[in-house]
Amino acid sequence: MSPLFYKLHQCIDPKDMVKLFAPLIHTMLLVWTHSKYYHQIDKYQNLLRLISNEVVHRAEAMVGEDVLHEPLDSYTKLKEALRVCAAFRGTYLDYRDKALDINEKNKQEHAEKL
Repeated sequence: MSPLFYKLHQCIDPKDMVKLFAPLIHTMLLVWTHSKYYHQIDKYQNLLRLISNEVVHRAEAMVGEDVLHEPLDSYTKLKEALRVCAAFRGTYLDYRDKALDINEKNKQEHAEKL
């Protein structure tokens, strides 16, 4: 997961960032599925918060500091940053649905064993 996070941290192009979201969230799903430590809500939330904060930092870097200097250019950059954040959220929600299905399946299997 570290290589994907590092790539996200170094990424400047919004299209490249969006391409990283699916593998990154899929890796998080695998970690959540197979790790007893990260299967705990608080541990997983910390991991998700770390990645979400990095996406926000990358979006802030895309917009830049002086948004009032060139309003039209800043508007375009802001829209692109919002698209990146929306893409991350959409990818997360897709994988969250998969995780809920896995969790429900595991509950049913454990109930049958009892």
